[in-house]
Amino acid sequence: MLDLAKALLKWLNYDRCGRTAWLGCLMQCLQLSPEEFAAITTSEEFLFADCEVQEMLRKQVVCSE
Repeated sequence: MLDLAKALLKWLNYDRCGRTAWLGCLMQCLQLSPEEFAAITTSEEFLFADCEVQEMLRKQVVCSE
């Protein structure tokens, strides 16, 4: 899932204006573990993402019980 999240961010960052409309739908496909989220927050793609995208990714973290 981590590779998918990074690819999604890279795709989005390439053309934010044209691709932002797809963001909500695509984010629903992700379910990140806390470890995956921690790993992605250090990625270049995450650092270039705007605050809204970062918050949407935070909401996709699924805690394992």
